[in-house]
Amino acid sequence: MAPMNDQKLAVWIRDTLGALVANPERYGVKDSQVNHLNELATAYLRTLAEPSAEAAPQGKSRNRGRAVMKTATRGVLRSAVRKLLKEIRGNPALTDIHRAEIGLPSRRPSALEVWRAKCDADADRSSLARSSTTEQSLPSPGAQVQARSIAA
Repeated sequence: MAPMNDQKLAVWIRDTLGALVANPERYGVKDSQVNHLNELATAYLRTLAEPSAEAAPQGKSRNRGRAVMKTATRGVLRSAVRKLLKEIRGNPALTDIHRAEIGLPSRRPSALEVWRAKCDADADRSSLARSSTTEQSLPSPGAQVQARSIAA
């Protein structure tokens, strides 16, 4: 989903929000939802861009209050993004191209994933077949004990 790094999250939210703002109907969301997300994103980006007033005179770019504020706004933003993306994922009219535009994975597995799943299934079947033939060829532990007692 969304990246945890602040700068990567800022780029991701700008790209995703840009696609949502451009055409919210395509994704099945309301303008009010996009506007709310835009407000949260603006608040988060503002906390990244502006140093606090009390840290500026001292030459520091961060302080505890700013870090707490940034973490809180990031948490609220990520929660709102998760909720909206969950709603978008549930839209059956959404194509894979539209999903890719906002950074969602495709519903259909890629050819590589299908191939890997097939290989895993084949490997499981062959190992199961080998283990069942190996178990049939091994003598039972009780048979070995009886053979030792007869030889003694």
